[in-house]
Amino acid sequence: MHFVLPHRTMIDANGVPMVGAKLYVYQSGTTTAATTWANLPRTVINPTPVVADAEGILPPVWLAPGSYGIELRTASDELVSAVDPVQGEPVAAVEVATIADLQILPTRHAYAHVLGYHAANDCGGGFFYWDAAETAVIDGGMVIASSLDSAGRWIRVVDAERLDARWFGAKGDGATDDTAALQAAIDAATARVMTLFLPSGTFHTSATLNVTCSVVGEEGGTGYNNSTFPRTKLVKTNGNTNGNVVLSVSESLTLARIWIATARDPDYALAFYPTTPAYDVCPDVGIVTAKRVRIENIAVSGFRLYGLEAGLSAHVIASVFSQCGVAGVRFAGNDGVFEGNTVRHNSGDGVLASATFWRVVNNRIEWNSGAGLVQDGAEFTISANLFDRNGGPGLKIGTAWGGTVVGNYFCRNGAAGNGTVGRWHFSATDDPSYRALPKEESAHIYINSYQRAITITGNRYRYGTDDNNGGASAPAHIYSISGTAPSYGFAINDNAGEFWASTNSGEAAGAVGAGFDANYPGGGSLYAGAQPDFTAEGRYRAIRGHYVTTLPTLVIRMNQENDVFGQVLINWTRDGDNPGTGVASVTFLRSTAGGNAFVIEDVLGVATLAGGAAPGDELTVTFDGPKLRFGMTTATLLKAMSRLSV
Repeated sequence: MHFVLPHRTMIDANGVPMVGAKLYVYQSGTTTAATTWANLPRTVINPTPVVADAEGILPPVWLAPGSYGIELRTASDELVSAVDPVQGEPVAAVEVATIADLQILPTRHAYAHVLGYHAANDCGGGFFYWDAAETAVIDGGMVIASSLDSAGRWIRVVDAERLDARWFGAKGDGATDDTAALQAAIDAATARVMTLFLPSGTFHTSATLNVTCSVVGEEGGTGYNNSTFPRTKLVKTNGNTNGNVVLSVSESLTLARIWIATARDPDYALAFYPTTPAYDVCPDVGIVTAKRVRIENIAVSGFRLYGLEAGLSAHVIASVFSQCGVAGVRFAGNDGVFEGNTVRHNSGDGVLASATFWRVVNNRIEWNSGAGLVQDGAEFTISANLFDRNGGPGLKIGTAWGGTVVGNYFCRNGAAGNGTVGRWHFSATDDPSYRALPKEESAHIYINSYQRAITITGNRYRYGTDDNNGGASAPAHIYSISGTAPSYGFAINDNAGEFWASTNSGEAAGAVGAGFDANYPGGGSLYAGAQPDFTAEGRYRAIRGHYVTTLPTLVIRMNQENDVFGQVLINWTRDGDNPGTGVASVTFLRSTAGGNAFVIEDVLGVATLAGGAAPGDELTVTFDGPKLRFGMTTATLLKAMSRLSV
């Protein structure tokens, strides 16, 4: 039987709910505790005693056939009432096929076994009992109305720790609009502080779902690409109608094992998100989170703007973000962790990080049309990631400060060029994937605009062609620096490079891209843009600690300012039997006569200068190399100071 007290809410003599009231159940005529159950199948045993919650409400108590004694006591074990005997009797549940059948079942039947929601065996059924005094909100899953009696409710008996979306009528058949059922399931789980389970299937929605509970999908299926994505798929079918986001997730929740997708499977070229009407069914964003949301084993693909906009203190792990128009992921809030994810094949950048205090660790960021990671937020840590074959730089550091870039592998970035510097094997000027690449973006690390206090160390750099040896080698530079505001406090040291021997039929064996030699320099290649702050107050940039066999082409551009000078210093420790140091130093200075000048020391070969003489004019110095080598005697080095004036 289902033992229900005359009043489920325990009220004391003063009309106050009895918080923590205790219900003891004994074998009749004894003080031997009897087993009671929390569910009809009698699989979940209640604790002894059964305790009322913070509102004085006792949970259901199910008894096996037999005689029992019942005592109700206060939270301090003072006796309130006792009844002995109470008979437990076998439960006779009427079996019906669907929820619709339950609604027309005469309520004189206290218990019902429903075989399915829409049809038998669709996993939406369960056990229900009739409570004539219940007034809970009818939600279509946990609380069902009767068409014959408006005074009570059919209540679902739950013996699980989570709710199932099928209990609310969600089909997941890839055809039915499940919006109402899914939102009802979310609301019911929220009210009960439970997790919502979405089983394997494709669930269609036509409006943004407001997620206020944790939601998890089917186990398994968290692979690298579409064929191995999570087996629970959620698709918004109508573009930006009724909301431009699929899931809007409230704070302090978990989202796991779900593939968030658009109604049109991505089949477009890498570099440009389509603008044709066929893609109007694709919403702007897959997931938007509030603070402290955990995203785990999620796949997001095909959205116009972003796959994920992560809020404050988000924790994003082991997920895949692909084929989105602006970026796979955008860090919208501070203090997040992005760990163990794959970001690939996005038509824009891989990750946009405009927020501060993010830790980007152990991710695979590859084959994105733009930069792999755009880091504009301050106080960042970027460690142990793979940046591979992105169209632009692997890492683009913008108006950031206080960051660490350590232990990453940068491979074949700057791949979106026209073939002179980088090109994907499938990309040509007449192909929709083709994207002309500015020279400064053909780099593993592009330092753009204002930054300070950034350490770049322990990284590994590699250039090369596509996996099939197609396309053209990239990038042209390891580091590229440009901008109009001063930057300082950089430490670039102890990085390493490796050689990628090309076997591409379009290149000679061992061929390299512009600025490289057969022994790829681990940090000696630098491209500086309009104002890299080689001038302000005598500060200089140092690239030191690399093993460099040859120094490739070095191009430095800068604007001179009045009464200041700047310096570029390239310093390394020589390998071999004669340890020592080699230095290529370029000093720019403002002469007393008002002209610009530069000094080149320890350079073998030709250096050229171009630029105007007036303050603010741009100077360009090019070392047409490789011109600086190890193992040369001092007699072969140009030791004399050379001065060229303009």
